[in-house]
Amino acid sequence: HGNIGYCFQNTDMIVEDVACWTSNWADAIRKKGPQPHWHFIHGDAHDFMSLDTVEAFCAVTENTSHDVFANAAQMLLYVQSTRIAEMLCAETDGTP
Repeated sequence: HGNIGYCFQNTDMIVEDVACWTSNWADAIRKKGPQPHWHFIHGDAHDFMSLDTVEAFCAVTENTSHDVFANAAQMLLYVQSTRIAEMLCAETDGTP
């Protein structure tokens, strides 16, 4: 949770991060050639990126999927960090 305080100590960084997060990544994800699987972890209460947008994108974009966390928003990675780590480990050779 110290990351939040750190971000606001460096406001240029937080502005750049938010710009990246809210950018349209569709062209990068849909580019030709070998692509990794893109899996989105999203909270259904996210304020500036609606669940509908993520679901619609995944519905028409190959090699994408998503998990939805109920009652979660922008702080999902902090609030559900253990559950997300376990999900990632289950998809790899790692163990929690």
